[in-house]
Amino acid sequence: MKKAFLVIAITFQLAALLWMALSREYVVQTGEMVKIQTAPIDPRDLFRGDFVRLDYDFSALPSKLLAGHLLDQELKKGQALYVTLQKDSRGLVKPVSVSDMKPDGNALFVRGRLIRNWTKNKYGSSTLALKYGIEQYFVEQGKGIDMENRRGRRNQLQTPMIMQVALSSSGTAIIKDHEWGDFGVKLTVQRQPERDADITEASAVLQLELKNVSRRNLVLPLKPGACSFRIQSIKTAPRELALTGENCDQSDPEQVAFNPDDSRVFTFDLNQAQWHVLYKDEHTPMGKLPWDYRFRLIYDESVEHINGDIVSQAFHGRGQID
Repeated sequence: MKKAFLVIAITFQLAALLWMALSREYVVQTGEMVKIQTAPIDPRDLFRGDFVRLDYDFSALPSKLLAGHLLDQELKKGQALYVTLQKDSRGLVKPVSVSDMKPDGNALFVRGRLIRNWTKNKYGSSTLALKYGIEQYFVEQGKGIDMENRRGRRNQLQTPMIMQVALSSSGTAIIKDHEWGDFGVKLTVQRQPERDADITEASAVLQLELKNVSRRNLVLPLKPGACSFRIQSIKTAPRELALTGENCDQSDPEQVAFNPDDSRVFTFDLNQAQWHVLYKDEHTPMGKLPWDYRFRLIYDESVEHINGDIVSQAFHGRGQID
């Protein structure tokens, strides 16, 4: 009798594993294919064994994307949410709204779960942290170190991974493959401010290196004064902040050629007015913000011939780079 129960238990487990494998393969074969760019590397999330830990821009979403009926509710850890996506001409997707109900019609969406409780904060904004089941990418044994080296580490050139993901009609996401971004990014501190909080220059001066790591000749439109870039708050920030937009040259961009292995360095003096943010209704240098405010530099021109977005590592205005 015990042997019979053991055989039944093993058979059930094998059947469950087979069902899971077949279900995943069905999504890969029939789901809609999209591309999702990974966020720059968190130094705490390096290669682990035979898989890579992944983070995405929409792993953390601003609450302004929530459907209206959810804004005044408390959302619980583990709650399922549906993130509606918009796909661009490159196949890359961006989040446009979040709801607790499955979207109607032909909307493209992914199903995720909250990884911590959420309530609206006193500023009327905060961040939703979600997981989608695509945060681990398993690789061939022995390939992980090469992949880790190509991705880069802190204070190194980092090349983003762009995941090819299949989405089912219910919002289930399955990773199919990956490709590498066309541009590597390296963010360094050229000058940190003095520790005296009352000095005029409270913010750091940063340098951003862009390198064409593809095998193609590429062209980027670039405005003077690094005005082709913007900043974006990331998930540690209690609320999303916007640039004041002052003193930025809005003239037509120059078309700059990047041959394979060509690089270019941009300087960002965060003390300049164009990099000040609106904080508590005042124009504020980023270096005077609390430590939980982190940002990324985002290349903001529309370019269809590069396969991914150009995004820096996260930083604080005083020069701390994550």
